[in-house]
Amino acid sequence: MLDFLDPIGLYFWWGLAIIAASSQAAEVLVNQQFKPHPSDLALWRGWGVALVLLPFILITPYPENFWFYPLMVANGLLVSYCDWKVFKLITDNGAGVVTRCLPLTVLISFVMWWAIEPQQLLDLTTRPLYFIGVGAALGLCMAGVMLAKRNPLNLQVLIALAPAMFLYAVVEQTNKIAMNLAPITSALLYYLFIQALVIGIVTISQYQRLTQRKLS
Repeated sequence: MLDFLDPIGLYFWWGLAIIAASSQAAEVLVNQQFKPHPSDLALWRGWGVALVLLPFILITPYPENFWFYPLMVANGLLVSYCDWKVFKLITDNGAGVVTRCLPLTVLISFVMWWAIEPQQLLDLTTRPLYFIGVGAALGLCMAGVMLAKRNPLNLQVLIALAPAMFLYAVVEQTNKIAMNLAPITSALLYYLFIQALVIGIVTISQYQRLTQRKLS
């Protein structure tokens, strides 16, 4: 696994982080502009991603550690709920309000991880520039949330988002643990694939429940 304090690993993850952040922003804007049903967007977020990854999965060795798989299934279930909650709030309140609150998830994730792996925080302090950079990023996250709280609507959304943000942070911890259970390439691809499959299955189940309610 790449070490985030290693220069190569650092630049590698920066690139992935930029791609991930851009994708999330695009997902939020699509939800606001076209206002699809939360389940529709979650379905594409699930099985659409799984279909794209399938050719790569077929040529990538699977993780051999048994615990990798229950962790990924649990992640998929948690992300299914969190995504549905976020998409619903965006549909009801707009993307701007929700995205101003979501940075708190980053702060919660860091606090959780440092509670699990305090040695990484100590290691970070030996790299002053990295430590300052992480501290500045977390400070910006906190400042954004504090500004968002000044608006009553933002505060209402922040409270509604709180369970999802906490669970997103839990997902980040299980992701980090799972990444240590397999070679990095296998772990990344199978993590995305399994999570996407679970999201797709959960979304189809939601569709069936909604259809049954409408017919009854």
